[in-house]
Amino acid sequence: DPVQAVYNLKDYIIHTHAKDGIKLRESSPEVIYGMIEEEIQRGAAFKEVPLGEGSVNFVEYLKALDSIGFNG
Repeated sequence: DPVQAVYNLKDYIIHTHAKDGIKLRESSPEVIYGMIEEEIQRGAAFKEVPLGEGSVNFVEYLKALDSIGFNG
């Protein structure tokens, strides 16, 4: 949850990078970003899409950044 992550990590945020996506199937981020061959062979777990067309609630994400005083 990107919004909750903003609140959890508020004291450490100095930069943010935004992207949006759609989860195509359940998968473990540790496995996906670890590039485990077995997971890759199962096919795509997510698809990156233009901002606002995926699952990220950017209105709430940006509100959360504003509420913690982030001005980057």
